Amino acid sequence: MEQNKKGKITSGQASAMLYIGLLSPIIRLLPKTAVDMGGYASWLSVIAAFPVLFLLIWFWRKMMGGRKPGDSMADVIIKAIGRTGGKIAVSLFGLWLIFYIGFMLKSGAERLISSAYETATPSLFILTILAVATIVATKKLKVLGRLSEILFIILSVVFIFIMIPAFAEIEPGNLLPITVYSTGDILKGAVPIINIGTVGVYLYFFKDVADADNNNKIIVKRLVTVLGVILILMVTTIGVLSEPLIRKLQHPFFIMVRDLSVFGVVERVESVVIALWVVSDIVYVSMLLKICGEIFSKVTEKKKDRQYSISAAILSLIPAYMAANSAFELNFFSEKIIPGINMLIIFIMLPLIFVIGKIREKKGKKRY
Repeated sequence: MEQNKKGKITSGQASAMLYIGLLSPIIRLLPKTAVDMGGYASWLSVIAAFPVLFLLIWFWRKMMGGRKPGDSMADVIIKAIGRTGGKIAVSLFGLWLIFYIGFMLKSGAERLISSAYETATPSLFILTILAVATIVATKKLKVLGRLSEILFIILSVVFIFIMIPAFAEIEPGNLLPITVYSTGDILKGAVPIINIGTVGVYLYFFKDVADADNNNKIIVKRLVTVLGVILILMVTTIGVLSEPLIRKLQHPFFIMVRDLSVFGVVERVESVVIALWVVSDIVYVSMLLKICGEIFSKVTEKKKDRQYSISAAILSLIPAYMAANSAFELNFFSEKIIPGINMLIIFIMLPLIFVIGKIREKKGKKRY
């Protein structure tokens, strides 16, 4: 995909970055949380999630519609509710991202340990992933954009080859029957899918993301791609393991692939899944650190993205070591606190900011 002038990356590269970043939470969390809420019918929940996510993307684009070239969501928020209030709101979002990064590092480390490396310590994974992600985050955004394009192709091919043997193990009885009475379960199962999909709003906090090709046709294509991956994941996990077994497992997808082989070439696919997991975390953390750098540069009006990204990485170690220090707390944060705050931002705060901006605009007040 062509590079835009002034070092901007294309929206396709930004989408690839998001796809790779979302792969880790999709693998770790989605099969379990969706089945817990929607049962075996949750494999169809992607259908219910599609219109909601499409409308959310439409709304985010609506919010960004009146911005100046090069403005990010941070600029839009500051202009909507005023200089002081806007900077406070954007700063709070930046602090939330720092907490989220730290929790994600802790959660990912604990899940890696419980899944495959029982003798390792969380610090090994937390510090390694954070160090690599910080190095990537301090580079220009176009470096991460190009890297994401390459990794997207590689990870897509690997994912497909992992899923091929899984389809052969599917028991249709684990996925059926689906009747009109399954509608409620399908809708409930869509909630965690929507929650993961809302992370897409983070892309709008990049000032260097070009959106010339971001029309409805392109958006539908990219959204279908993400939901297609989720559908494959849900069908194979539920179809192979069954709803009752998934409810008892902490990492059902990992358990499913543990004994698979790809045409006899990879005898233990779990090592490949772990590699996908770690690469995804590195890209995702890098993306969030870069957003933190841009946010705090905007708030302080000092072009110090690199320094702020490094500071955000250091600060993220606080929640990484202090939050969720037990399995119960880890699950509580993963299933309640993190999704709850995310939903609050997406469905309450951003619409409220949009309405305030429109009211101020109609009243003719000066917008900074």
